[in-house]
Amino acid sequence: MELFKSGLRSVLGAPTVENPPSGAETVEKLINRARSSTLLDDRRDACRALKALSRKFRMEVGAQGLDVLVGLLNTDRSDSEILGYVLDALCNVTSKESLEEEREIAEVPIGQLEELGERFTEIYLKNPDNVRVILDILDEYDFHVRWPAVKLLTNLILNRPKDLQECILVNPMGVSKFMDLLCDSREVIRNDGLLLLGQLTKGNANIQKIVAFENAFEKLFNVVAEEGYSDGGIVVEDCLHLFLNLLRNNPSNQTFFKEGSYIQKICPFFDIAIPDGDMPLGWPSQKVVNVQLMLQVLQSLISPSRSSGGSGEVLFCQQLMRKCGLLEKMCKLLMTSGVPADVLTEIIHTVGDMIRACEASQEYFAELLVPSNPPQKALVILMMSMVNNKQPFGLRCAVLYVFQCYLYRNDSGKAQIVQTLLPSSTAQLTSVSVGQLLCSGLLSTQDDFSVWCAAVALSHTLVNSPQQKENLLKVHLAISRVGNPVLLLQQSFLILQQATKPQSKLGILMFLSQWLASCSSAVTAFLGLQSAIPFLISQVGSNESEENEDLVQSACAFLLGLCIIFNSNNDPSSNKESLKMLIAKRIGTEKFLDCVGTIGRHEIYAKALKSPQVRYNCVSEPLLDHEFARLHKSFEGMVVSEVSGEALKIDQSERDLNGMVQQLQASMASLQLENDRMKRDLEEARKNALPMLNGTLFPTPVRASVIESDDSGNLKSEIDALKVDVALKADMIHQLQRTLGERDATIEVLQAQKAQETESDNPHNVLKILDAERSRLLKATSELAALRMDQENMMDLLTDYETKISAYARRLKDLGQSVDEEDLDVNEIEQNLAEEANGGYC
Repeated sequence: MELFKSGLRSVLGAPTVENPPSGAETVEKLINRARSSTLLDDRRDACRALKALSRKFRMEVGAQGLDVLVGLLNTDRSDSEILGYVLDALCNVTSKESLEEEREIAEVPIGQLEELGERFTEIYLKNPDNVRVILDILDEYDFHVRWPAVKLLTNLILNRPKDLQECILVNPMGVSKFMDLLCDSREVIRNDGLLLLGQLTKGNANIQKIVAFENAFEKLFNVVAEEGYSDGGIVVEDCLHLFLNLLRNNPSNQTFFKEGSYIQKICPFFDIAIPDGDMPLGWPSQKVVNVQLMLQVLQSLISPSRSSGGSGEVLFCQQLMRKCGLLEKMCKLLMTSGVPADVLTEIIHTVGDMIRACEASQEYFAELLVPSNPPQKALVILMMSMVNNKQPFGLRCAVLYVFQCYLYRNDSGKAQIVQTLLPSSTAQLTSVSVGQLLCSGLLSTQDDFSVWCAAVALSHTLVNSPQQKENLLKVHLAISRVGNPVLLLQQSFLILQQATKPQSKLGILMFLSQWLASCSSAVTAFLGLQSAIPFLISQVGSNESEENEDLVQSACAFLLGLCIIFNSNNDPSSNKESLKMLIAKRIGTEKFLDCVGTIGRHEIYAKALKSPQVRYNCVSEPLLDHEFARLHKSFEGMVVSEVSGEALKIDQSERDLNGMVQQLQASMASLQLENDRMKRDLEEARKNALPMLNGTLFPTPVRASVIESDDSGNLKSEIDALKVDVALKADMIHQLQRTLGERDATIEVLQAQKAQETESDNPHNVLKILDAERSRLLKATSELAALRMDQENMMDLLTDYETKISAYARRLKDLGQSVDEEDLDVNEIEQNLAEEANGGYC
């Protein structure tokens, strides 16, 4: 400290004890010295002192000397000592956190001290050249220059991220200099450079693309390998955060990662030692974080919520992960004892993403065996965990998700699950099956979440599976040893009646809705239950005020609506009209329709519809399932239209449309007949006129005296008659085109009105009607196109006809005959025909 004071006195001169200079005065003198000194040593000493004072008098150094310090970066570029001092001073001035020295003398709250860094950063970034200077300095290899330059850029990005990102985009070569930091042999610079890139790539897709194409993935994998993969420290974590920044919501980088064979380079990361016997594997906290982050990297490539790229890109990544052994490594870890619960949860989620809609991976997962005695299928062990309320909540959610992913677009998998429930199969089973576990979860009386999970899992065996819906009607449950087996449908409804919590009620209602949708036999069986309809009516009509009971009422109303639209109408007491009359009498149509739409207006519904992933924070949170939300979205309009009577209006409109189309077809037929007649007449006229025009009248040169005036007069009369006939037929075509156009316009107006009336109520029925009408209109349009082609052929013939007439007129003139060219010119007729064609039916 005494050495520093003596050095400061040598720079400033020794002040009198009676009147010591203030901090602001000292900073001012140093700033003037740094600005005006001609000797390099004097400027160096001034910068050294400013660096020291900037920790205590940050406000004064920043306010008075920011421009001077930036100027020194340009003027004294060759002196590494001055560069280091100036960069350190700028780092202190722009620090995001308050400094210890300034807190000791501060008379303002710490929050205001922390705002200083952002204010000075804003001033610094107003001039983009200030950033360019720092980027140029990054080329310096001197540790005392390069490291503070990295720290200064880190301060700038922390304080004003968007401003610095814009400056970097103006200087794109700066990204290359950032990437060079990852190759620096000095770990402190490499690690700080990694943090800088992590901040720089947040929320900016353009910078993310530049960084990726600067070979970032390769360099990051090298760092991860050097640090020991999952066993590495905080540096590996920083690398993985940067991976996520580059890949999430960036389709370009995701494609580049896939095509660059980087997925295969992830495999060594999961070469995790497996202990012998039952000895638990101890996982340090850093390893847990590293593995979880790498799992998120995989999920960013194959998650169903991936923003773009389509299912084809996801499927390609899934296939790569299976072929390179990543899926096998994940499944191996899944069955390894000692894996922390939170890591295991993420592994299960990742396996779900890996197999979703990927047939080969789903088959692999179905045959996966747990190394137990005797060996059991991994799917069975996982389902045991799902219906066991002693397992961690997050783990149970993850198991439900992987089960859904296994069944997604997997008809054989759904059939195998349902098959284990059928009477012919249950007697032959020697061990517990997935179907039995689901039924046991459904019958749970102490855990509502088990009921919800089992009901949702069963519902996924029925999605787009008409055959499995029929098969499930045959399933019986042995509720007790003395009682007779009960149908699964009957028992499910009994569970619904006895449930007291909204969660279990919604689970059963979603299961029943998925079962009854598009399955009239299931609807008939459900309506055959003695108290099914009265129970639903009472639920929809009640005035419950408990939390989430509105969702239960809405789900009941939706289930009742499915019973109407998929009703076979075989039983007069429970056909469509009877149910609608009952709704109108007991509930009220308006109230019922409003209740059906309650779910669709709920925040929980929007969240469930957005993503199929099952992630919740607490056990009471799961209420709605993704596939149920999709089902509700598909059939809500049909329910509303059927109950409100709009379906009758649509049927009447469809009949009106059919009548209009029939009239149109009749007009088209008449028009076609007329066109055929016109073509015959025109062909006959061509045969009569063209031989004369082609030279048959004058096979050899003759004198003018050979031509008699009567012959030319007859020819002109014949031409006049032909012109009149062509004009009449052109007018007839025009009239028919106009009639056809008016009728088509009428159909378009009717379609627009119908679409507007039914767009919000019944898009499904409207689409069916419009599809049918579109087919009819396409056929009519093709017929009209053929007619227009015939008309164009006639126009070509008239053009040829005009050429011949003109040639004949010139021949007559050459032979001395008097010819009225206006009488022989058919240009006007042709032009009229063209205008009529353009203004007619299109």
